Amino acid sequence: MHHPSNGTRKAARLLVAAATSGALLAGASAASAAPPRSAPVTPAYGAEHRTAPNKALVVTFFNQLFDDGDLAAVDRFVRPDYTQHNPMLADGPQALGDWVTGLKAAYPESHVTIKRVIAEGDLVILHSNFVLEPGTAGTAAIDTFRLDQGMIAEHWDVLQPVPETSANGNTMF
Repeated sequence: MHHPSNGTRKAARLLVAAATSGALLAGASAASAAPPRSAPVTPAYGAEHRTAPNKALVVTFFNQLFDDGDLAAVDRFVRPDYTQHNPMLADGPQALGDWVTGLKAAYPESHVTIKRVIAEGDLVILHSNFVLEPGTAGTAAIDTFRLDQGMIAEHWDVLQPVPETSANGNTMF
């Protein structure tokens, strides 16, 4: 087996070092010509610009519908092709309105307290406490809405009864 001499090894190391430093210098030169990575990028006008209005729309809708019992909120804020992902309700604004009518008839003092609102683009998530009867702990709810053209197009929810006690001492809100 042939082993390279010390001189050959030294030459190889110098060659690798030169190639590496040349690549680094070329990269530094190219990087200095490009804008820094932290430079702000102006995205195309789209869903990200509607985050705040979408958030306000969903909060207004939710409060008007569930706290005020204003069924006209469905007409004002829900698209005719509304998709419902709660398996207990049918698609469409009519099914939503009918459900709220029945809910308010059975529990006229029901109310919702929104604890958190998270929004990004066309999605708005509410974390709330839905109380059917005053004096009860209620239900912790996560409602996710997708908006399209300034109206609610889609809804998902996850519901969990608020327990009397907690193994960890934390509340659900």
